[in-house]
Amino acid sequence: MLNLLENKGYFSVVGANHRSSTMLFRDKLVIKDSQIANVYDRLLKTGIRQTFVVSNTDRTEFYIFHDPANEPATEIIKLLSAHAGVGRGEIESQTYIFKDSEAYKHLLAVCCALDSLVIGDTRTRDSIDVSYNNAKHAGMTGLELDFLVSNALTVSNRVFKETKINRHPVSIPAALTQVARDLHGDLGDCTGLLIGSGE
Repeated sequence: MLNLLENKGYFSVVGANHRSSTMLFRDKLVIKDSQIANVYDRLLKTGIRQTFVVSNTDRTEFYIFHDPANEPATEIIKLLSAHAGVGRGEIESQTYIFKDSEAYKHLLAVCCALDSLVIGDTRTRDSIDVSYNNAKHAGMTGLELDFLVSNALTVSNRVFKETKINRHPVSIPAALTQVARDLHGDLGDCTGLLIGSGE
């Protein structure tokens, strides 16, 4: 698929997730909805014209389709360092950079809920869909990024339909509840207190 785009530019992903970084670090990286316009403005000034950002407590990732002459990772690391108030060395040690086929494989893994804290959690796919549409509305996408993302979302729909991967517990609390049932049987007569949020 990337062969169709090889003469037009490169596809890259720069980010941090539960595999690469600590929760405390990811909390510092979170880009709020009210901040995303400023982030896109800064990226435009560096020559990045096709990108979208997924940012929550589980991951902060920049998906970029860029000119071969540009190296967006350096600019994004600078941006994250300033945003999070931490040194570039710490950013570099807890983030990853994927390019071309590896970047597309990562996008597929996220869309198919294979790169989730709990495999099968479809919120990862939903975050791609919402973030991409927001970037499109902001004028930060183009034909190439449209092509890559729409194909990844189509693949994820097929994966969910054919594997039913999303029918398993899709969050940490749901998985823990299932483990408790497996160990102790019916929990109908039990009471508990949950401090936190999520499904």
